[in-house]
Amino acid sequence: MKKSFTLLELIFTFMLIGIISSVAYTSVRSSKLDLATSRILLYLEHTKYLASIQNHYNKEEDRWFKKLWTFKFQRCRKSVGGLYFIVYSDKDMDGFIDKNETALDPLTSRHLYSSNWCNEKSALNNKYVLLSNQYNIQSVEVSCNATSSIGQISFDQFGRIYSKLDSNEFTNEIKNDCIITIKDENEEENRIKISSKTGFITQIE
Repeated sequence: MKKSFTLLELIFTFMLIGIISSVAYTSVRSSKLDLATSRILLYLEHTKYLASIQNHYNKEEDRWFKKLWTFKFQRCRKSVGGLYFIVYSDKDMDGFIDKNETALDPLTSRHLYSSNWCNEKSALNNKYVLLSNQYNIQSVEVSCNATSSIGQISFDQFGRIYSKLDSNEFTNEIKNDCIITIKDENEEENRIKISSKTGFITQIE
């Protein structure tokens, strides 16, 4: 039986408390854009933390890199419109992400998942990942995007950060700071920087 926390767990716990406090404060005083930004910051940090405690590196296992924890921006169905995100590890490596392969939300203990129907009333979906429905976010741009979609950020347990996962995974490690630009319906924007050198995730003021 585990009787004590590791230093890493304690550091993450204090960090999480700080971010949650910030999210709660932001929800009271700021715009939906600021709230969406705070949520994305929190869940990016959570994705990074999950990667740091789960060793998926196994060069003997074919397609092992698909298991790396990933934060991915998605588009809802055209008939619905809007944007959302999920946080996942493709554990069975089949390329299809189901709810049970997504991370649990540290704020609500619900999966950080939505189908592309983006229905916030669905029992499967976590409303906090629905960027357009919940926060009126109209666009997201990821400067380091190497995919055909909006973009994704993947982490391994060594602190490396990837913009795409494939058989040449190390060629997709980000070498320059990655900037995520989030815009609302009024064309107001916030930006988040992921440092390629330190891995720090911060909002650009």
